[in-house]
Formats: sequence, structure tokens, C-alpha cells
Amino acid sequence: MKKKSLLCSIALLLSITSCSRIDFPTSLSQTSSLDNSSIISSVESTKDESSLSSSQNNLNSSSSITLTPPEVFEDPSYDSSSDTVINLLNDKITVENNNGYVKLENDVIWILKEGTYSFSGTFIGQILINAPEAKVNIDLNNASITNSSKCPFLIYNADKCEISAKSGTTNYIKDFRSEENDDFSSSIYAECDLEIKGKGSLFVESNSNNGIHTKDDLLIKNLSLHVKAINNAIKGNDSLTIESGNITAISTKGDCLKTTNTDISSKGNQRGTITISGGVLNLYAACDAIDAAYDVIINNNPTINCYTDSYSQYSEEVSVVSNNIIYLKANQSLSNYSFKLLVTLENGSEEIYSFSKISDSFSREICFKTSIPSGIKTYRLYAFSSTNSSTSLDDCDLKSDILNANTKYDCLSVSKRTTSLFITWATYSTKRPGGMQEGNPNKADYSCKGIKSSNSIIISGGTINIKSHDDALHAKGGETLENGSIGLGNISISDGYLCIYSDDDGIHADYTLSISGGNIEITNSYEGLEGNIINIAGGSTKLIAKDDGINATSYKDTPCINISDGILYIDAAGDGIDSNGNIVMSGGYVLAQGPSNSGNGVLDYDRTFTSTGGYLLAIGASGMNQSVSASGNAKSFTKSISTNTSSYVTLMVDGVNQLIIKVSRSNMNYCVGSYVGSSYLISVTTSVSETLVDNIYYVNI
Repeated sequence: MKKKSLLCSIALLLSITSCSRIDFPTSLSQTSSLDNSSIISSVESTKDESSLSSSQNNLNSSSSITLTPPEVFEDPSYDSSSDTVINLLNDKITVENNNGYVKLENDVIWILKEGTYSFSGTFIGQILINAPEAKVNIDLNNASITNSSKCPFLIYNADKCEISAKSGTTNYIKDFRSEENDDFSSSIYAECDLEIKGKGSLFVESNSNNGIHTKDDLLIKNLSLHVKAINNAIKGNDSLTIESGNITAISTKGDCLKTTNTDISSKGNQRGTITISGGVLNLYAACDAIDAAYDVIINNNPTINCYTDSYSQYSEEVSVVSNNIIYLKANQSLSNYSFKLLVTLENGSEEIYSFSKISDSFSREICFKTSIPSGIKTYRLYAFSSTNSSTSLDDCDLKSDILNANTKYDCLSVSKRTTSLFITWATYSTKRPGGMQEGNPNKADYSCKGIKSSNSIIISGGTINIKSHDDALHAKGGETLENGSIGLGNISISDGYLCIYSDDDGIHADYTLSISGGNIEITNSYEGLEGNIINIAGGSTKLIAKDDGINATSYKDTPCINISDGILYIDAAGDGIDSNGNIVMSGGYVLAQGPSNSGNGVLDYDRTFTSTGGYLLAIGASGMNQSVSASGNAKSFTKSISTNTSSYVTLMVDGVNQLIIKVSRSNMNYCVGSYVGSSYLISVTTSVSETLVDNIYYVNI
């Protein structure tokens, strides 16, 4: 196992929201010291008191064991129009308006029939609902339920369960079991649809595994909910929907919000989506803040604050189990070769492994993988052409130098020299199955993204603040889902406000990234926007990147950046606008600052950059001096300039200042752009009369 130690407290630079540690009420831990033997019930116990304990000790989350509920006799005095009130005060359990289907057996309170059950007081034990095909409502009225040997709140069999924290009350459900426990390892576990609501407060804490977990659909609304767990804080296998409320979710070693299934339900509904349409969410995750097996949908006007890995002060050491797989990325010049890997182990012995091809449907690379043992010291790669039938390493066509092991990476990137192979380390996991990238060199061994999906992310409203060690937004593509489709890897943003601080990519879509509205600020990133197809059709996007500002990469289609509307400001230390294919501009306003060294360019495209409209002003260091091909009403230009960090560069069109950039770094001596009009003028000044956005750029709109 590989382990990474996380910083549990750091100074959060450029903090996007005020953040203070949330300490759960001490009454949660205090209740653990109570003695179960002091609990006395006025409810008659069943004769076989040992049967439940025996069953409980063998329960697991697969629900493969059938429970035998206690024998019941319906109370003739039961009023079906009234709630059943279960009073846990003073360590004595009493039941008012008992329907005969509430039973105490050892330290378990059974709920065995449809109805509304109101709990108050303190109980050390388990609430167990076993009401097949029934709807059960649970009202919490200042209730505290804790357990150190079993799941505190288990909905084992029901059609649906609703848990409501009543107005003005504070309630606690706590799982004290060790994290090694696997029996329904959540504080609240449901085998059915679960709804958690109310106008009161609910604190859920788990030392075992998950905080709240249902194998079906989970809906949360209205209440003040605080969940802390070592693994997933809030998990709905089929779906998770948050409509409203004030929600704090803390995962010390895992994800905050999570779904897992991607098949189609019997009613024809797609499973695996996380939908957030309201409320205030504060998510602190050691790994991913939001991880959807299918889609993430954010609409209306929620406020979502995400902190992952070292940016969450609750993160603890995360263990990552190595799957002993190593990947190989080869460019198309090696498409007619097969590969073998010679590894040297720590004991000095050597072993040979063959690669199997994953996919060759990507325009610039071919992917392979092989299983390898632990404890490797060195690697050497051998290539055999399609006409070479020999399997002896001595008869290979090409071979690489010896490369030392590096546990931070899971991929070998190989290219062909004249008579040999050149291999370097890369990261495969960020773009499967076909895309691989080096990305953030300090990337964790596990995923710690802000918002992640295996199909699409759709944002049409809300305020989203993210501080993540990994990508802030990431949509994976190419994985085969349970519904039979292939994950798209798309991100669509049409409205809302996003403030992003990421140590890796700001927004990454394996396939299509579309921005048609909203206000996006990426204050820190390795690469700002990345995707195979990037469409900018509206909104305002401002980004700062340590490497490329915008990067269109190879995946399924020819890489392309399409800009048709909106405002786009880029400050990139690498390439400003980088496409491994084409760039097309038909409208909008683009201001870009590229590198101050000649090794990168403010524009970097492999095929063409065509402009038919809009306004572009891009400055950088000369060296990779690419230009724009204009047609129609558009015109383009290139120009040498002389600037320093107190300079302003202005694009004037037909006597009107259209775009202004405040220079952020030295050695910016190359200018390229396009415009619509009769004439243009580039000026470099030390002051301007216009009011600049955040004192960095101006757009005449």
C-alpha cells in the first residue's frame, strides 16, 4: 500500500470563503459512556432475546442474511391517526400510542410497520426498521442515538423512509465502531429510498465508514445537516438530490457526496446522478468533494463551497491500494510495434512483461497496459515491428535506456528516436482510456477533485467556490457504464458564478467543454481550461495558469477551440491558447497574456487559427510567433512591442479603445490579434483612462 500524509492545518492563501473548523457537539461522545444495562423498557421483549444479537453479528451490507423480526401483537388501543411516540428520556424507554409493532430486543428498537414514529431522548443501541413495502416516517425531537457495535440507524427493509429533524430540535446519530467494521458501516444505512428533511438540526458522525448511505435514492432538503465520516460523508448509490438546507459534509479519508450506480432503473430512470438545486453546502474532503458515477447537475441558486486534500483542515492520511498496473502511451509513429517491458526487482532479479493494447482510436497516441509486481527498481522498454516474429529481447527493433522507478506516476510515455526508444514518466489516470498528461507534478496518488463525474457536469446556476489539490471540475470520458453507453466526458456551463483555485486543471473535460454564460474566475491552476473540443459562446471567463491557459487535447475528434461570444481573459505562464488541432474565432472578446520565454507562445496551434469576427489581443514573448488567418469582415495583425510590468497594451479599432491588457510580466515583446473594422492601432502606455476589471483588463462592450 502506498500512503500519502496530508496536511491537517495550513494557511489557505487566496481563500475563497471564510472557513472555520466545525467542532461537533461534545454530547455525541459523552453519550458513549452510558451503560446499556441502565435502559429499562416498558415494552415487552420477545422470548428469544439472543436471536437478534446472533443475526446482527453476521449482518453485512449485501443484505444476504434474512432477519427474523420479533413476534408482534397489534395493540387494540392504537390510534392510527396519531404518531407513535418513543421517549428515551431518563434512560427509560416508553412508548405512547404503541401500535404493537415497536419492540425492544436487547439494545435494538424494532420498527415493524408503516407509520410515523417520534423519537426523543438518549439511546445507546440501534434503531432497526423492518417494514416490507411500507413507508416509515421518523421524527427526531432532540434525540441522540449512538452505538459502538452495530449500525446506529438501520433501515433494513422498507419501501421508503423519511427522517425529519423537527423544528427547533438538535439531534445526533453516531457510529463509534472502528473503521475496520464492515457490517452496514454507516451511521445511517438504508436498503431503500431515503429522504432526510426538517427544520431542525441533525448531526451524524461515523468512525466506521460512511456517514449517511442508501443503496437507492437519497433526497435531502430544508434541515441543518452536519455529517462527518472517515469515508463517504453522504452517499446514495442510485442518486443523490439536495434541494435545500444548510449542509456541512466532512470526509477525513474519502469523498463528501457520492453515487456509484450507472444502470437504468426498472422505471426507466438513469442512475448515478448528483443533483444540487438549492441550499448552502460546505464540503471538506480528503479525496473528491463531489463524485458522481454518472452526471452532476447544479441548477437554480445553491451555494457550494468545496475544499479537497490539503485545503480541507479535516483531511487525514489516505491509504491507496496499488493495483500493480502500468500504462504505456505511444505516439502514432510506433503504431506498427508491439512492446515488452524488462523490469529489475529489488532482489536483483529480472522479469519480462508484455503489453496489451487498450485503444488506438485516438489521433495522436496509442494506449497499452500490463500488470507488474511490487518492488521494481528499473524499467527498460523493447519494441518489435509487425514483421519481426522473434520474442527474444536481443532481436528487438528498438529499445530504450534504463529508467528508474517513480511511484508518483503510473504511465510510461514513449517516442521513437532514430535507432532507439525514448521513455519518460507521465500520469495516465487523468484522461482514460486515450488521453494522458503530465499535469500537476505534485499530484496526489488518489483523486481529490472538486466536482467529478463519469459522464457530464451541467451547471446552469448557483455560486460555486472550489479549492482543490486536483482538478476543480473534471468530467471523465471513455468508460463503459452499466447502462451500456460510453461516458461522454462533457462539461456545460450556462450560468452561475464559479471561483476556482486548483493545483491542477481548473476545468477539465475529456471530450467537450462548453461555456455559454456565467461568470468564471480561475485564480490558480496548472492549466485553466482543457478539453478535446472547447466552445466559448458567452459568459465571462478569467483565468490564471502556471502552464497553458486553454488547451485543446487529443481524444475523439480533431482538437478545436471555438470562440463565438463572451469575454475571455487569460494569464498563462505556458502557452496562452494551445490547440493540438484548430482554433476558430467568430465573435467575442479575447485578451491573452502568454509566456515571457520563447519556449512557449501566447498562441500555439498545430493546424490553423481562423478568425471571421470578434476581437483578439494577445501578447507574449517572441519565439513561437504564430499569427491569425482572418477572412470575411475580420482582419488580423502581428506586431513587435516593448513593455514592462507597468505597461498597458491597448487595441484601438477605428479610433475606439476596444481591448486593454495590463502587462503582468517582463519580456512581453510580441503582439498578435484580430478585429472587425477599417483600421487598428496598438499602443503601449504607462497609464489609461478606462476603468479596468480587477485592474487587469478592459473590454469595450
